[in-house]
Amino acid sequence: LTLRVDIMSVISGSEINVKTINISNPTINAIVLADSTANWDIMKVSAEDTVTTVEEPSNFKLGLKDLTITNARIVYKDETMNLLTEIIGLNFNLSGDMTADFTALKTLTTIDTLNLKMDGVNYMKNARIEAKADIDADLKNSKYTFKENEFTINELILGLDGWVAMPTDDIDMDIKFNSKKTDFKNILSLVPAVYMTDFKSVKTAGKLVLDGFAKGIYAENKLPAFALKLIIENAMFKYPDVPKEVNNIQVDLRINNADG
Repeated sequence: LTLRVDIMSVISGSEINVKTINISNPTINAIVLADSTANWDIMKVSAEDTVTTVEEPSNFKLGLKDLTITNARIVYKDETMNLLTEIIGLNFNLSGDMTADFTALKTLTTIDTLNLKMDGVNYMKNARIEAKADIDADLKNSKYTFKENEFTINELILGLDGWVAMPTDDIDMDIKFNSKKTDFKNILSLVPAVYMTDFKSVKTAGKLVLDGFAKGIYAENKLPAFALKLIIENAMFKYPDVPKEVNNIQVDLRINNADG
């Protein structure tokens, strides 16, 4: 862990400016047992009565210009849901002037390997992730607006725009996404068995439409309205060394939950 701090801001004391935070090679294992016990919940429960005091708002400010995480490995295992998530080779960079009430943030995230298994089903296996996001951050009101961002899973590239606000514990949002490329091969890359076996040589045909949105409040007992549309027409794929092809692939999937 490396920190670079403006020493004069520490001496003045009103606003400490952290120039950079660098975290290299962290390993995080987060585990939830079947009885909901979590391995990060390590605070001792006090039997003593607690006294609540009302504190005056502080004028202290902490600014950050750049946060970098390099080569992280994160494992999340939740036995209450029979869920295992493994992230290998996570690299993340966040830059911007976080001392201002309103600032433009730039983020870049890459994951070399993402594995997601739930109830014995591999939803993601050795998937590669890349996300480029420019965000207008209204830090005073905790509102974050996404601008023409790209999110890539293997060969599938999604465009993302909209906003997320967190003024309270609830999360308000209005987010839209759509596929940047419309070839069937892009979404075929999400199938682990296909993508992991000489995917570049696979011949494909067919077009796809993929888009959706989430709009409204996310809270403990509430979901935002959301929709998802996936249409694949007259698609096929074939491995060069296999005599037969898989053809006439048709998908018309529409999920619409208007009231959340």
